[in-house]
Amino acid sequence: MASSLRSDRLDESEKSQPPAREPRNFAYKEIWGVVDRNDRGFWTRIGTAFENRDGSWNLKFDYMPAHGDTSIQLRDAREKEAEA
Repeated sequence: MASSLRSDRLDESEKSQPPAREPRNFAYKEIWGVVDRNDRGFWTRIGTAFENRDGSWNLKFDYMPAHGDTSIQLRDAREKEAEA
């Protein structure tokens, strides 16, 4: 009889579990720092941004710009070109 009570508890706990989430595409963007020098823009990849479920973004910086005049750009990630 103890085993039947145990199986009833397992069935109840399974009912209380939230439904499994559908797999979703993993969205991310690249973070670039752009500095203008001598009428030229110098671009450096400085991090990655990851999209949250609610549509907001987490920014993970590998480097922080040292100059106050650096423009921060959030760009779609580019596919890496296949090596020929």
